[in-house]
Amino acid sequence: GQRPHKIAVTAVALSRALSLSSEGDPNRFALLACLGTAVAEAHTNAGFYPFNNLDMTLLEAAGDVFIEKGNEMGVPM
Repeated sequence: GQRPHKIAVTAVALSRALSLSSEGDPNRFALLACLGTAVAEAHTNAGFYPFNNLDMTLLEAAGDVFIEKGNEMGVPM
């Protein structure tokens, strides 16, 4: 099959780490910020990247985690 783009892999890895982090984890906000940056970069500059359907699926899932965890953490989205 097709290989996912590095940004999509990064976003999924960050979303997984954020999902596994506990409420008291001091790195939680940093993970949220990094995930938001990766998803925003992919969205803003999607026309410059050779994304395939797998990438779009992975980025959408990572974006969903970003919104969910941001809301849980009380960060205005």
